[in-house]
Amino acid sequence: MLMEDSAFNDEGFDESIAEDVVNFPVAPDPYDCTLQINVRWGEASSLKKLFSPFLEGMDPTFQFISISESDDVDSALESWTEDEEEESSILQCQAISVVLFLYETFGRLSAIDVQRNFHFSPWKFHHRVELPADAKPRVTAVQDFYQTFPGLPLWSICPVHYGNEHLRFHIFTRNFIQMRSFYEILTGKKANSGSPGFASLLCIVKADLMFNFL
Repeated sequence: MLMEDSAFNDEGFDESIAEDVVNFPVAPDPYDCTLQINVRWGEASSLKKLFSPFLEGMDPTFQFISISESDDVDSALESWTEDEEEESSILQCQAISVVLFLYETFGRLSAIDVQRNFHFSPWKFHHRVELPADAKPRVTAVQDFYQTFPGLPLWSICPVHYGNEHLRFHIFTRNFIQMRSFYEILTGKKANSGSPGFASLLCIVKADLMFNFL
């Protein structure tokens, strides 16, 4: 039997192997793109309780939407008041919105059932987006956005009839072309443009979930 020379260290590891470059496939981080919400100390638990009915079937452990407590948050969570709404005639919209595309019929986790949570305080209707058809003057899709507290993202629930459920982060930006290139570099993904001023980047695809932001 022919024995080849090998150099072993004290732990019994063959150091000659280290001379070769070994490449191991690295799985992508499933949470490399998340939404971080910071609140004051003592407020994270109540905010998670507020968001849990919406994320129970998609992000029950708050991995995609992370809520943390910090000393850097200036003001506490406060409900919108009627006086604040009447003071401004201009609709103010947060730069980030959370949109959940859930199956239309899936028991208590269906889009219809989850949408019912918007009927309770502190949720309030904010605005509606209607997507018209290209060929005819009719509406093909409607998205209703709801708000909770000042500074927090708006939320919307949309039904899907087939395919995967979606978790989307809508980001409103200025200088659209430059910002689209910025997010392409940041995520390493190519943006899909559906219409002028609109683009989406597909970040994560799982067996039953797609995550992207626009």
